[in-house]
Amino acid sequence: MADRQQRGLDVLHRIAGVARLGGLGQSLERRLHDGRRRNPVQLYQVLGELVEPLAGNEVSDNILYGMARLAEEEFHDQPRALSHYDQIIADYGEGGLNDEALWHAARLAR
Repeated sequence: MADRQQRGLDVLHRIAGVARLGGLGQSLERRLHDGRRRNPVQLYQVLGELVEPLAGNEVSDNILYGMARLAEEEFHDQPRALSHYDQIIADYGEGGLNDEALWHAARLAR
């Protein structure tokens, strides 16, 4: 499992363009903005491939949050977006994106 997680981190570092874990969240946000314009379907697929190997990592909630935003804003798939927000709430309740996920999940569930 550690090897799979390391490969996932390597891919994430290449996507985000940073070498250290601490800067990944902000850098990932910039890459999401760029990737949405270029090819949102491919970006969503790559992020989806990172969810399992990086589960529990400090940037995993950022990956799920990016996927939720893509699902809602690019694909207009509210149930899929809601499932990603719910996963952030369930798995990363103490994380920095928990409040955002709660707000968006409540908004989509109405």
